[in-house]
Amino acid sequence: MDKTSPSKNKSGSSSKTRSKAKNKPDDRVPRSSWLDYYLSQTGFSDEEIQVCRELTMVRGSQSSKERDQSVLKLELNGIVIAPLPVKKKRRRKTPQKHTSRGRDVNSIEQQHFLTFSDLTNRYFRFCGTPSYDIGALQEESAILDKNIEHHVFQNNKWFPKHSFGDSAAFSAEIRDFMSSSPLWDDRNQRWLEMPNHPKAAEDLHAPLINLITAVMQRFRGFERRTIQTNRDFYSNSLDATPAQQVCKFIPDIAILDPSLSPLRPAGSGRQISSTYVNCISPILVTLRSKKAVDKNHHLGQMNRFAWQCFLAQDNREIVYGLHLLGPGHFQCYSFDRSGVHCGPVLETSLDAVEFVRTIIALACYDIGALGFNKNVYWGLEGKRYLKTVDAESRATRYVLTDTRPVFRSHCLQGRGTSIWSTKDSNGKHIFIRDSWYTTGGFPEEGFLEAAEQLVPLGPCITTERKELVSKMRNLEQTQGTIESPHENVFWDRVLTRTTFEDTSAQLSGFGSPKGLLSYLGDIFRWHQNVSRFGFEYRWRRVSTISLPIEKSPVGLPMPVEMNLAYWLNRSTSILGVFHKQESLGILPLNSLKDHLQVPRPPKGSYDHLDTIESLFYALCWVTIGYSNLSQAVYPIPNCLQEWDASNPSISYYSKIKMWTQDEFLHASEVTPFFGPVFADLLKQIYLHLKPYVTYKCLPIVAASPLINADRDYSCMLSLVDGAFKNLENVSAGVAITEEALSNGFESDITWPSPQNKRPLERDDEDGQKPSSPKKRQRRSSKDI
Repeated sequence: MDKTSPSKNKSGSSSKTRSKAKNKPDDRVPRSSWLDYYLSQTGFSDEEIQVCRELTMVRGSQSSKERDQSVLKLELNGIVIAPLPVKKKRRRKTPQKHTSRGRDVNSIEQQHFLTFSDLTNRYFRFCGTPSYDIGALQEESAILDKNIEHHVFQNNKWFPKHSFGDSAAFSAEIRDFMSSSPLWDDRNQRWLEMPNHPKAAEDLHAPLINLITAVMQRFRGFERRTIQTNRDFYSNSLDATPAQQVCKFIPDIAILDPSLSPLRPAGSGRQISSTYVNCISPILVTLRSKKAVDKNHHLGQMNRFAWQCFLAQDNREIVYGLHLLGPGHFQCYSFDRSGVHCGPVLETSLDAVEFVRTIIALACYDIGALGFNKNVYWGLEGKRYLKTVDAESRATRYVLTDTRPVFRSHCLQGRGTSIWSTKDSNGKHIFIRDSWYTTGGFPEEGFLEAAEQLVPLGPCITTERKELVSKMRNLEQTQGTIESPHENVFWDRVLTRTTFEDTSAQLSGFGSPKGLLSYLGDIFRWHQNVSRFGFEYRWRRVSTISLPIEKSPVGLPMPVEMNLAYWLNRSTSILGVFHKQESLGILPLNSLKDHLQVPRPPKGSYDHLDTIESLFYALCWVTIGYSNLSQAVYPIPNCLQEWDASNPSISYYSKIKMWTQDEFLHASEVTPFFGPVFADLLKQIYLHLKPYVTYKCLPIVAASPLINADRDYSCMLSLVDGAFKNLENVSAGVAITEEALSNGFESDITWPSPQNKRPLERDDEDGQKPSSPKKRQRRSSKDI
C-alpha cells in the first residue's frame, strides 16, 4: 500500500476505525459534539443549546493566530462553561494538541473539562464549601498558598518510615516483592510499565495504579483500601506556564477507605463525590518540571488536597501525600497544623525500595498512623463518640449530639480549632474544644481560672494536652538535618482538648440591629470584666462578631481562642508569641507593625485600646460589608478591601490614612439595613479612639492621653446604650438628633467583685519564682 495514503496508518488500521475507537462513551468525546456534550451536563434546553452553537460561530472570523490563543467562555443561567480549546481544521498524524503562545497543552487534558457548577457541586457541597466561580476559586487558592507560605519545612533526611514506624514493610520483604513482581525489571533496575517519555501525565496513571494494586495484594492489611482516579480540573490563565494552566479539584489518584464514615452523601449519581470524605492519601501526578513556579504550583495543588481532607474529615490531624514527578521521580509530603513537611525528591528506580515503602505507608492499615485521631470515632449504631477525661482526670466517653463540629477553623496551618457538642451523664449540655496551640506561649489555664466567674464564658471543666506536631513528624529522629531558608519556618504545636459548660442560654441572639447592639454590649462588658481581673483579650476575627448566636458555641468566641489573652501587668513582651493572625482586616495598627517588622516605640505597647480598635474594625465590617446580618455586600467596598489586603503594607497605610482624617468618612457607606444609628455610633467610637491611636502609632509629639481601661469600656457601653435607645426611638417614630448618641447614659450594671488571682507566671524557663506584682508593675514600662 502507498505510504502516503491517508486512509491507513502505519499499523495498518484505517483512520475510520481509529476514529470510532476514539468515540467510545467512556473515553473521549467527538470533536463535532464538544458543545453539546458540555451543555448536556447542565440540562440546557434545545433552544439554549442552539444559541450556544450560534455563539461559537464568532471563531470563524478570527485569524489563525487569534484562534490559537482564544478561549471561549459562555454563561447561561448563571453557569459558567469551562474554557473550550479551539481546534484547527487540518489533519495530523500525531494526537491533536492545543497550542497557546508556543506552548503545547495536551488535548486529552482539554477534553475533560466540566462546568464549574458540576465540579463544585460534586466535590465541595458535601464538605460545606460554598459554590464558586472562577474568580472566587482563584482567590481562595491564593489564600491557601498564603497560609503556608512561611511554613514549608524542607528536610532531605525525612521519609515516611520515620512517621509510620512498623507499619511500613522491611526492606528485605520489599526486595522480595520486587524480584517476584512482573512490574519490576531486575536486570535493568526499572519499572517496566513506566513510559520513558510520557506525552501526558495521564500516561502515568495506569502504571502507578497497577503498582499500588500489586503492593496491596502482596502485603496484608489492605483489604479495606480502594483506589480512585480523577481527571476533572479547571483551566487557569493562558499567560501561565503549561503546568500552571491545569488546576485540579481532586487528586489524580486517591487511596480510599470506605469504612471511615458510615454516612453517605445525599443524592445519587455524579452530583456529589465522597472522595475527600474517605480519602486517606492523595496522590498528584504531573510531568517533571524544574521551574520554581511550577514547583510552587504543585505544592499549592497538594495543599488544596490536604485542606479538603481536613474539612471533610473532622478528626484528621495530619495528611500524607505523594507527588509523582514524571516516570522517574517522586516526593512525599505531610500537612499538619504547623505547615508542610517536604521530603527529598527521590528516583523511582534507584530508590525503588523507598518508593514501594512510601506506597505501603500511604495505604497503611492503621488509621492512627495515617493521621486520624482515634479518640473521635463512629460506633456500630451510627453514633459518634469522643474520648477525653472528666473533672477528676478519669477517662470518659461522650456521645456527640452533632456528628460534625458545631464550630471549626477553615485554615490548614494554625490553631485548627474545632468544637464538639455533647451532654454529660446528667444531661447537661457541654462543649469540647480541640485546638493546636503554639508551644511556649502563655498557659491558657491561668486565664480560664481567672475568668471562670464571668457570665459569657462557660466554666472550664477540664483540660488535657495530647499530641505534639514534632512527635507526629518524628523530628527527634532527624535532629541536625533541618535545612530551611526561614528561621521560624517550624512552630511546634500541641493538641489541647478542653471541656466547657454551655452558657449560651445566658446571651441573647441577634436577628436584628437591636440584637447586634445587645451582642456588642455583651462583648464590651466581657472585656471590661476581664480587664478588672487583670488580663486582656486580643480580638482577631471578624467572623466572630458577624456569626449568628445560634451558630456560635458558648455565645462568645472567648473560650474558643483564650490563648490570645495576656496579663496586663506582665513583665515580658508578647511580641512573637501569637505569630498567626486570622485577618488583616481587623488587626490594630500595633499588630500590623509587627507584620511589617516596623520598630515600635515604648508608647506603642499592647493594651485594651488595641482591643477596642479591633472591635471597631469588626463593627465596620458588619455594618459596611453586610446588607443584613447574613448576606455580604458584593463587591466588597473599597475601604474593606484595602484593610484586608493580602499585603500588610496596604492594610497598614490605608488605616493610617483613615485615622488622620477629621472624621470617619466611611460612615456614609453603612448599609441601609443598619441605618444612621450605626453610622453615628461608628463616628463616636472613631472620635474616642483617634487621639490614642495617633499618639501610639504616629511619629507625632503630643502629650500622653490618660489611659484607663475601666473608663474607656464604660464610655463604649454608654455609646452602645445610647445607640440602642435611638433604635427604639426610630421604631417608635421619634426623630433622632445628632446629640442623642453622644449624650448616652451610663449603664446600670452590677459587676462581680474581682477575686484574688493566682500568682502571675513568667514565660521563661529558668526555674525562678515569679516576681511580686509590685515589681512587675515597675517593669511593665519596659514592655514593647
